[in-house]
Amino acid sequence: MRTTFTSRREAKETRKLQVVLFDLDGTVLKNTYNAKEAKIALIKRIAELGLDVRGITVDDTVATMMQQAEGQVEKEGKLSRESLRKNLCMVLDKFDIEALSESELTKGAQHVIGELKKTGIKVGLVSNSGSKGVKLAFKKFGIQKFFDVVVTRDDVKRIKPNGECITRALSALGYNPSDAAYVGDSWIDVTAAKDAGVMAIAIAGGVSPKEKLLQASPDKIIHSLDELLKIV
Repeated sequence: MRTTFTSRREAKETRKLQVVLFDLDGTVLKNTYNAKEAKIALIKRIAELGLDVRGITVDDTVATMMQQAEGQVEKEGKLSRESLRKNLCMVLDKFDIEALSESELTKGAQHVIGELKKTGIKVGLVSNSGSKGVKLAFKKFGIQKFFDVVVTRDDVKRIKPNGECITRALSALGYNPSDAAYVGDSWIDVTAAKDAGVMAIAIAGGVSPKEKLLQASPDKIIHSLDELLKIV
């Protein structure tokens, strides 16, 4: 009898998914978020709090910027970590809300999510946006009813590219990483998916160029949300 060995990647591509989690900006919504300006404002606020910003640049991820600031707070005790997080998230909330005022649903988003739910698949939203921005998006587009779980920046200690947000969503739903996929348009989304152990599905044409997505080694690359229905 011949035994067939299946690689981890092949197993991910052939398994039956029970959960599909989505990024928000650039995936469910068209990306209008001004990341560079948000980072500049974040650096300014960190400096205003009396922390050293010489090692922080706009090329860093927001997660890295926040971690560096948190490290200084823990070392120097100038203010609490909770106070720091509140200050920084207030800055980010402003940019979340501004982006949503100009945003639109991605073509096919409602149709694809609706079709997934018809098959019994659990659908979640996992975003680095804060809860204020996400609630506004739900109100503006009427999409909250589509999601069985929602995890935002405010629900976790470590935002993407850390996989904590994805792990939290799966825990809330009661599923294992092997049951799930995460769909996003950034290398940060791919990295978070891999960190959480779920299938990483990258959608090209978003915030990260295709070459950058490939460097992150997603399990699948799609060019529109409609292609998800061929995978799941």
